[in-house]
Amino acid sequence: MSRSDALRWIRERRPAVVRSLLLLVVGLGLVSFVAETRSFVGDEVVLRLSGLTEVRSLATWLSVTVLFISAGLALLASDLDPDRSVYWRSGAFISTVLSMEEVVGLHELQEPIRRGIDPLADRPSIAWLAAELTVAVILAAVLLAFISRLRRDVRWRFTAAMALVVTGAIGLQFLGETIAFTRGIDSISFIAIHTLEEQVELAGFIVLLDALALFVGSFHTFDQGEDATARQPAV
Repeated sequence: MSRSDALRWIRERRPAVVRSLLLLVVGLGLVSFVAETRSFVGDEVVLRLSGLTEVRSLATWLSVTVLFISAGLALLASDLDPDRSVYWRSGAFISTVLSMEEVVGLHELQEPIRRGIDPLADRPSIAWLAAELTVAVILAAVLLAFISRLRRDVRWRFTAAMALVVTGAIGLQFLGETIAFTRGIDSISFIAIHTLEEQVELAGFIVLLDALALFVGSFHTFDQGEDATARQPAV
């Protein structure tokens, strides 16, 4: 498949693929919530039947896949948009690191670190929340300087992706910790918030994928002999 054909395929299939992924996220969230509230085994059964011996949730593997594809699209964008290549390549690196982090689960080290700093880490930490928000704001400021130069439809998708990821990874996580501390991890409210946290974060990754696919697919190719030059159409 030539690059021209690949760009055309991305442009034509993007809406249907993104809708299907978002519907899958909703379905996984509902199944996960019902499984936990009714003490079912849940999607771990599917993983074992599919030959995966390690217990991983389907949502985690979907996150890994989406982030890995996003990294590939970001690299393609760096080729199509050489003037901003450093930004796209940086995005590809970040997406790759995030996909590896989802597999390894480095974020799970947060609790031991917190306990080492604060012996009362079972309670929600405002200081830890403030630190996470500070890092998120700094990263957002850097990214917004780049995103503001993109087309409007691509720009709002990137912005929505960042908002969803921050809401899930920081906001809903803190809310879940608060509920766990006050009502326990077996409460319906904690299970609901914990499930929502994972799905909102995953939805953010899918919107990121949508933004990258929209940007890449918006390039038109013009044959010039045996070569093809990609240009982004004017808005």
